[in-house]
Amino acid sequence: MQLLVFGKLTPYSLLANVFTTPLVSISTYGGIISGLLAIIFVPIGAAIAWLLYPILHWTIDIAQWVNTLPSANTNVGTIHLWQMLIAYALFVAIWLVPWFGKMQRWTIAFVLACVVLFVPNAIAQANTFQVTLPAFNDVPIMLIKNQNQTVLINSGDRQFAGFSLQPLLQKMGVNRIDWAISTDTQPDVSDGWNTLISGSVAIAQFRDISLGVTPKPYQNLQQALANAKTPLSSLKAGETITINNQVAVQLINQSPDILKIKTGDLSWLLLANVDQKSQQIIITQKDLLPKLSANILWWTGGQIDPKILEAINPKIAIASATSVVEEMVNRLYEAKVRVFWTGRDSSIQWSPDKDFQTLRDQQDSRSPI
Repeated sequence: MQLLVFGKLTPYSLLANVFTTPLVSISTYGGIISGLLAIIFVPIGAAIAWLLYPILHWTIDIAQWVNTLPSANTNVGTIHLWQMLIAYALFVAIWLVPWFGKMQRWTIAFVLACVVLFVPNAIAQANTFQVTLPAFNDVPIMLIKNQNQTVLINSGDRQFAGFSLQPLLQKMGVNRIDWAISTDTQPDVSDGWNTLISGSVAIAQFRDISLGVTPKPYQNLQQALANAKTPLSSLKAGETITINNQVAVQLINQSPDILKIKTGDLSWLLLANVDQKSQQIIITQKDLLPKLSANILWWTGGQIDPKILEAINPKIAIASATSVVEEMVNRLYEAKVRVFWTGRDSSIQWSPDKDFQTLRDQQDSRSPI
């Protein structure tokens, strides 16, 4: 059930239960006795409760110690209902079918249950190619999963990372972010990295586009990465990170920052918080405009100069924003550009076989109306 809902595996939970069950039993029965005696004479009940305190404290200490063990919480990805039902049927068969009790044949059922639970997910994850754009205010966030490689661009703030991003990583079976890229040092864009690092997600490589003085939360992040011995460096204009033969990230320009992402045959151009002044700087750089060409415009919902839009020539436009300037939407529709934005469509996903899907479309498809 835990795998079906949360996609998490706690390998030491059985060991923890073995150690804590006797302590919990003593605490439970002791508490009942303490309560009954307290009705007759309060000091006796209080004395027994005081004696139970060390036992409760040991229970908590064991739980906390188990949680600090390596891989105490492992993300394996959510399973399907049929996997859970087959696994439960095999476990019940060990108990009810006499054949499994002979010559320790129960191990066959146990191994089959493990195969049913974990092998399909492992195969699916090895062949997954998916891009997810979660919905979070006006912050551009992208999660790319391909060939057991995971790339995360921006993390949002601590609350978003803890309540939205971590559950998403759990359901996808992601325990390590191979490439973490931060396009901004402000807390609403990058403070979530601290939450991910303090959780069960490891970061193999970290890149940013930081210039000048960084805020305190980002300095804490840099220290945490240094403590974890995670390589950290800043991207330079023109530098390309090649993840594999299907995914690559390139910083086309710095100040204003322009990022181009390659996913398969598609190219994404990220224009994050590019104001009118920054757009004029882009327009004046004649050698930069041809480099802006991309299949997908990914921006934060503001107005974009027609010259820049013409240079990009997108077929699809995606805004990581709660709202999009109406004039901009009309201009894109007139150019026959497909428009998505997270404020309307919620999370947006792309995969080679399913093209673009929105959370709103998935909810509508499940609706009885």
